Amino acid sequence: MVGNIIAVLSGLGAGSLLGAYAKASLDKRQLKFTKVFDYKEARYKALAILMLTAANPTKYELAQLKRHRPDMNGVDDLHRELELEYHNAMLFASDKVLRQLKAFLQDKSMESYEAVARAMREDLYL
Repeated sequence: MVGNIIAVLSGLGAGSLLGAYAKASLDKRQLKFTKVFDYKEARYKALAILMLTAANPTKYELAQLKRHRPDMNGVDDLHRELELEYHNAMLFASDKVLRQLKAFLQDKSMESYEAVARAMREDLYL
């Protein structure tokens, strides 16, 4: 009788420890996912603004970009920044986003911009 009680209590203790370990592991994984998601979302938003300006480099768009990025001194700087962003995106973007972004770098049109934006949305939310 006493042996059965000890066995049950030991089993419950081990089960609790395993449960706590599993919960901690899942919480850590969720935190990592959340951090990665937040980072990707912020990078994609910044990239979308740069691409939109590159696809439509009007005087107004360039002035707005300069307001937020004083280091940008024109279209050439913008194109170099987009190249840098492409290489940075290799660390976190999906293959589809990278393909579409590479295509955008070759053809900075609104159609290319929209294709990249769709790929980004799919990477983030689907």
